[in-house]
Amino acid sequence: MYCVKIVGLQPVQEDLVKYRNVDISKFFGSPILPQEWYDWGLIGEKEAFLCMLKMPEVGPYDIRYVLPSAGYLYFFLDMRDPEDIQPIVRYWPGEPECLVDDFNDWIDDGCDWKSCYAVEFASDDGREEGMKLLGDPAELPKNGLPEGQVLLFQFDTRGTAINVLQELDGVLRFYVDWQALDRRDFDNVILQIEQVEPTKEEDVKKVLQKRAQVSFMGPAAAE
Repeated sequence: MYCVKIVGLQPVQEDLVKYRNVDISKFFGSPILPQEWYDWGLIGEKEAFLCMLKMPEVGPYDIRYVLPSAGYLYFFLDMRDPEDIQPIVRYWPGEPECLVDDFNDWIDDGCDWKSCYAVEFASDDGREEGMKLLGDPAELPKNGLPEGQVLLFQFDTRGTAINVLQELDGVLRFYVDWQALDRRDFDNVILQIEQVEPTKEEDVKKVLQKRAQVSFMGPAAAE
């Protein structure tokens, strides 16, 4: 299956006035959210903002029209339990208006969650490493693929200059059911965290102290 490659992660100076114009896809920094999500009590404690993707920018590379063609797709991590990180994916079909410049301020892990990275998109054959939407995992996960799920988003920390989640030494993969994706229902996304094998002897202890080599997380995993 083809994929939409996420490329050109460029750090940008996040000026509060300039980025009230939401015409941007970006990682980290200050999300621009619908006020309704706060009014409805959807934003929980200790959510980490990962990225917001402007879907009209993605559209030209989504050749089978699998993803939403309008609005914004957001990815967050529920980090209330560092040993059981949960995925949060939200879709907003319109234009958000609420700039939250302190969203990630609560995170104190030594990483840079506040810097903003603008991104661009490109098409690819689907089996690439790195950041991408859709496609297939570059390597078959050791515990296999979640049954009946499609790869929605792959966040690959390897080989990037982004100083966030580097301690994972691997890949975050967000999976969604095909039918749910068609309904634009992202409530039951599954998060797979896969760590690469340590290549240095001194890294072994660090990796063993972290979560299991591969773990499936999300509502479906608890059933």
